[in-house]
Amino acid sequence: MKTNMVVNGEGRKLDFGTFRCWVKDDGTLTERKSAVLEFEVNPHSVAPPMHIHRTFAEAFYMLDGEIEFIADGDAVVAQVGDFVHVPIGVAHTYRNPAVKPARFLAMMTSSDFIGFFEEFEQLVRTGAVTPQANIALLKKYDTDVVVPQSRGC
Repeated sequence: MKTNMVVNGEGRKLDFGTFRCWVKDDGTLTERKSAVLEFEVNPHSVAPPMHIHRTFAEAFYMLDGEIEFIADGDAVVAQVGDFVHVPIGVAHTYRNPAVKPARFLAMMTSSDFIGFFEEFEQLVRTGAVTPQANIALLKKYDTDVVVPQSRGC
């Protein structure tokens, strides 16, 4: 059996400006069936758009600070030690409403989504982040942005 240890503060770093992550488990040892990333989210930073993962579940474990998760129309504020699970097909997003950075582990039932973060970092570095580019990139990784429904007259 091969084991893998990534010590505190290490892992492949991806920087998105208002938040960053460190890849702790890239799926190499699980035949790409899972991934674990540590995120640090700045206070009052822009949340990802409401989105649905079509082929993998996602779970979050709070390490520091607080994050407001919005899923299926419900909002919960998760704090240190709290665990939030988002099943496949559930619309969700998150944000840091606090005045200090928050940290959490994100666990996914597929490591393929790491590719999204790698490509998104390149969009950030080149200044090419637009809503359209983000939507197209998410779609490439089996994720759909949920567009709010207008209420017509």
